[in-house]
Amino acid sequence: MDIAKKTKRELKKAKLSFEQKLAEKIKGDTKSFFAYVRGKTKARVLTGPLEDPNRNVIDSSKDMAEVFNEYFATVFTNEVGGCMPEVLTARDGIELSNIHVTEYIIQKKLMRMDKAPGVDELVPRFLAALSNEISVPLSIIYNRSLREGEVPNDWRDATVSPIFKSGSRAPPGNY
Repeated sequence: MDIAKKTKRELKKAKLSFEQKLAEKIKGDTKSFFAYVRGKTKARVLTGPLEDPNRNVIDSSKDMAEVFNEYFATVFTNEVGGCMPEVLTARDGIELSNIHVTEYIIQKKLMRMDKAPGVDELVPRFLAALSNEISVPLSIIYNRSLREGEVPNDWRDATVSPIFKSGSRAPPGNY
């Protein structure tokens, strides 16, 4: 029981110290302050409702995803034949099977991942902590994929989150 009280007391001290440092640095580091405040708020700002090109209100998640998909597809540039980057082929002496991914390379990448979790919802901090244990099986999977020229279906999925820029939240172009 005594250890639990001490732990609670130390956590309170650490939180107070963190908040005091945050307050002291607020003029030079407003980003950290507002990130902390956002993390403490109960209400989350959600996407939408949106308006489609005909100004119809869309509020279901599936329909909003379709509207975003249509809008984002129009933003991508279609390359003209002459502007395409040169594709290396096996004739150029470079093949995927000649690339070797080492455990060291994987460990370095795992240690420098973004903060957002992927489709698997694994937090990068968790993957970094396990980098020594998972680098060997991952290197086997990567090298086999390169050697056989196939990518596992799970690797083709992505989580895309629209980020609000400014203005009204209704037009998809404001994300």
